[in-house]
Amino acid sequence: MRRLAALALVVATALFACAGQAAPLTLGEARADKAIAAIHSVGVVSLVGTKVTVASFGITVFGNSRYDVDTPDWGLDAQVDDAVVDALSPRFHAVAIPLDPKAYQDRATDFFAAGAGQIRDLIRARPDSPDVDAYLMILPGSFTPAYPLRGGDTGLGLFHGAAYGDPPFAECLGLNTFLIDAKTGDQIYFAIWLGPPPEGSDAPWGGLPMRALPADFAPPSAGGMTPAQSHMLRDDFLSLIRASVGPSLMRARLLPHQIEA
Repeated sequence: MRRLAALALVVATALFACAGQAAPLTLGEARADKAIAAIHSVGVVSLVGTKVTVASFGITVFGNSRYDVDTPDWGLDAQVDDAVVDALSPRFHAVAIPLDPKAYQDRATDFFAAGAGQIRDLIRARPDSPDVDAYLMILPGSFTPAYPLRGGDTGLGLFHGAAYGDPPFAECLGLNTFLIDAKTGDQIYFAIWLGPPPEGSDAPWGGLPMRALPADFAPPSAGGMTPAQSHMLRDDFLSLIRASVGPSLMRARLLPHQIEA
């Protein structure tokens, strides 16, 4: 119980640190809903990334640390594309647009939508670019528990707060969704990727998608992952992504819901 409470305190501290960040400019919800109602086809672009950020909070900022670990070829983007296309298909003609995350990584981590706009321009320039009304881009984001340890956006994160009673490590998804008009490049809507609501809640979504890891979990070193770590983390992150697709698409106003956040 103490370990779970400590983990919750780490998360609350991180969210407070993130609360002052302004979201990218976007249409208001009423105007976004009107624009979305005119959309018939959506190209889904996932650039979750090819690294995992490992971060720790110390008692002071001098005790903070973070480093990135390259992932093997997990194929997460294809899995995200398929899950999002399946979820959107009842409402839109949705197609996946596979991209090489390494080729687009620098643009994907630009939080204030410039990355999304540049990726849209590159997609439009491709001879095989699909003819769609809008692009839904799932990109690494800044709204993560690793935010106080800035040094780049996170995407896939492992974090732990040594200053809060040594809670277990937790996995976290730090992702943002950008809905971009494919023809004009205008941003229609922006939303943070969110997890399912707590059990018993009537809300359509919860907070940041995260999951506590076993107390004896040892994070990968900066030098890379062992095969066992790679297998476990890939399956865990994939499970976390799949569980959060529905709530995140509701938050992005692409799936219907009744309760506003």
